[in-house]
Amino acid sequence: MSESMYFQKLMAKTVFLAALLACLIASGSVGAQCINYENGPYLAGGADTPGSARCTAISGNYAYVADGSSGLQVIDVMTATNPLNVGGVDTPGDARGVVISGSHVYVADGLSGLLVFDITSPENPLLVGSANTPGYARDVFVSGGFIYVADGGSGLQIFDITVPANPVFVGGVNTPSNAYDVEIVGDYAYIADGDSGLQVVDITNAESPTIVGSVDTPGSARGAAISGNYAFVADGNYGLQVVDISTATKPLIVGSAGFFGDARDVAISGSFAFVTNLEFGLTVVDISSPASPRKLGGIGTPGSASGVTISGGYAYVADFDSGLQLIRVSTPEIPSPIGGVDTPGFAQGVAVSGAYAYIADGASGLQVLDISNPENPGSVGSVDMPDFARGVATAGGFVYVAVSGFGLQVLDLANPSSPLLVGSIDTPGTANGVTISGGYAFVADSESGLQVVDISNPANLQIVGAADTPGYAWSVAISGSFAFVADAGEGLQVIDISNPANPQLVGGTDTPGWAYDIAISGSHAYVADHASGLQVIDLSTPTNPQIVDSVITDSARAVAILGRYAYLADRNDGFMVFDIETPTDTQLFSAALGTGGSRDVFISDEYAYVAVEGDGLLILPKQCEPDSVAAVVVPVARRRFTLHGAHPNPFNPQTTIAFSLVEPARVSLHIFDLAGRLVFTLLDDEMARQGLNEVIWNGRNKSGRQVSSGLYFYQFETGKYSETKRVVLIK
Repeated sequence: MSESMYFQKLMAKTVFLAALLACLIASGSVGAQCINYENGPYLAGGADTPGSARCTAISGNYAYVADGSSGLQVIDVMTATNPLNVGGVDTPGDARGVVISGSHVYVADGLSGLLVFDITSPENPLLVGSANTPGYARDVFVSGGFIYVADGGSGLQIFDITVPANPVFVGGVNTPSNAYDVEIVGDYAYIADGDSGLQVVDITNAESPTIVGSVDTPGSARGAAISGNYAFVADGNYGLQVVDISTATKPLIVGSAGFFGDARDVAISGSFAFVTNLEFGLTVVDISSPASPRKLGGIGTPGSASGVTISGGYAYVADFDSGLQLIRVSTPEIPSPIGGVDTPGFAQGVAVSGAYAYIADGASGLQVLDISNPENPGSVGSVDMPDFARGVATAGGFVYVAVSGFGLQVLDLANPSSPLLVGSIDTPGTANGVTISGGYAFVADSESGLQVVDISNPANLQIVGAADTPGYAWSVAISGSFAFVADAGEGLQVIDISNPANPQLVGGTDTPGWAYDIAISGSHAYVADHASGLQVIDLSTPTNPQIVDSVITDSARAVAILGRYAYLADRNDGFMVFDIETPTDTQLFSAALGTGGSRDVFISDEYAYVAVEGDGLLILPKQCEPDSVAAVVVPVARRRFTLHGAHPNPFNPQTTIAFSLVEPARVSLHIFDLAGRLVFTLLDDEMARQGLNEVIWNGRNKSGRQVSSGLYFYQFETGKYSETKRVVLIK
């Protein structure tokens, strides 16, 4: 088929699909409560450094790290999941800040002032110049032929770097406290000045800079970033402060987002602020409404997050004793809870029936929540339990609660907001979890293995069968004539329940961690295996299960399956989403922010319900299912690349086309007109880096002439895969 014919057919399909989508939206058939977790934030990789990483700057495929007493370190970040230390040079002082301009790196080196390195050979920085400063050089910023040094107790120092190897002092101004960070916008320098908040310096005359405005902040201003008319200040124990600088001489605090920990630095990307926190890693704040910033949550780092810069869809975090950490942040929507309600106890389990969620809330028994409005759920009732409520399930108008030391409790849901206890039965062990199937309750009973309870008469429960397991049964899933038990230190155990009165242990496989929960999809089991994350086990032969894949997470506690996705509740990493389309190649998409402490998860057709100890219930959008209609148009190679929408679109005079790669690859990017004719080639089988890549089209053709207004297509190719999207030029 010719290119022209291909694009004519593509256009016909596009028009048809747009009309079909409009009809689906109008009829309410397209669900709105889902998002794509695939490009959500997660800790991609890291590289330790010999010193204490304080700050980082990015140039091409290299990160330059101000590494404290170990000077300047160079890290190859071509592959974000495997950054490599490739060079470094010691400095005489204490490297605190770093900035790149052209082929030079400038380092704020504490008592040794300003150092200049030539990075023509990126892996071998060469010291070519220096300049003393009167204070303690902490940060640097280059603008308009000058470098501005935040010089601790000596405020702001300015040097002419027309000749980079020979920086010449031109002026300075003391600030009232300690200058930690400096940002330049237009004629002003904005100084994060410790206990004196934000200082605004007029730098119109570099020889005589003058403080023209200031605003005290409640904490200790350690970092600042400017976006539009606002300065965002990392303010120590007072989180993020938002300062209106539309009138530079009269800065005014207009908003704040408080959070635990010590905020040290901040970077802005789109409508999000990324704040480093010494104790809790990277905190993400929604700043779409600057006067009302909203903390979304955090991404933990192994060290003490000190400095941050954003480049190519990644946050590069200087993580003190843990070197450089790379966190993917290339997403227009960051997964986070849309609603929640606290419970009085420590939420252990969750089940949903209709408009109500039922929480096994530890010592606070069973909590009943109205979730008819997911953005504003509310508590409507509770039922005390005789001991610690650990697990919960609903079926046939009843709710079943696994209670430590007291077995199974059954409550009638005739009045859903006020369950009525109608039956109970003690079990010989410690009831941890319960699953309902075929008129039976299957209880994971810790040291007493699996207990089978006849629930045909809820008021007269009877244990009709049991099978001991070698470990401690924490949860159970049923598939066909088998019960699959997450058996703590003994991994997965398989029990034949074809005769519920005589269940038989028939197989099993150990897992490397501590099996807390299990879910079944097709011929595979997915085990939440504590520090060993998600374990994928082939059940083709149930009597001989085999581990076929795993994805390590910090503290996996529960797992649920819907469609091609697995949803994991991780006590430390939070609520996580995995693509399990290919069980032997399970792919982690991302974690939702603000969901640390997750203990259990329930997935409905629209939402994910997460039991979080200490926070009760959190409600999140579920992962969107693949658009099978759109898949007719473009054969997308999932997990290899994502082609993002052009922005702006429509555009004039230029637009940016972005794509993300999970690993470095050779790519091509072509522009076609409506008739299918090649207009311009942006990339022609060129090597692109892992992560987010951006290419600008200036609206010109291959002859360099401006093209006319209209609809164009941009086609992305890598290997044998391609995807095409539309962009409109207007004049």
